[in-house]
Amino acid sequence: MKKIISILLTLTMPGTMVTATLAKDNGMSDSEKFMQETETLIDLGILCGQDTSSVKPFSKTKKYQLVNYIYSMFNDCDCSGSFSQTAAEFAASKGIIANAADLKTSDSLTVEMAAKMLVEALGYGAIAKSEGGWPSGYLSYARKLNLLDGVSAASNEDIQLHDLVK
Repeated sequence: MKKIISILLTLTMPGTMVTATLAKDNGMSDSEKFMQETETLIDLGILCGQDTSSVKPFSKTKKYQLVNYIYSMFNDCDCSGSFSQTAAEFAASKGIIANAADLKTSDSLTVEMAAKMLVEALGYGAIAKSEGGWPSGYLSYARKLNLLDGVSAASNEDIQLHDLVK
């Protein structure tokens, strides 16, 4: 079921961007937009182990957290916000990360890493590799997919949850 939801989300992303633009034009603050986007991802089960009262928009996201979020897009997941070896092994098998054994809870997540992981998760890794690979090809393709729209973190900077939710 989550695969179907993920596919539908991918297909409706352009419409979502229009909706987000309209929401901004309707006077929603950045904080209100973040909470709305977060609630949607929680309702879909993508931000597993989260609820709106525990979400900290300016917290730095760890690499394992994005692995958990990606895993929950494709599988039922009760990550409870903690490290999931199953999610790490899934991500390694799909080329999202290099090696499950090397994933640590302390690993920070940069914009480049997030772009690579999301591009691979969406199935565009081969194209990104042909366009230059790490990191330029992944960043370029992430921009084509509008994955970096609204991201305020700079290159090689740790990404915060509010950027990831966008």
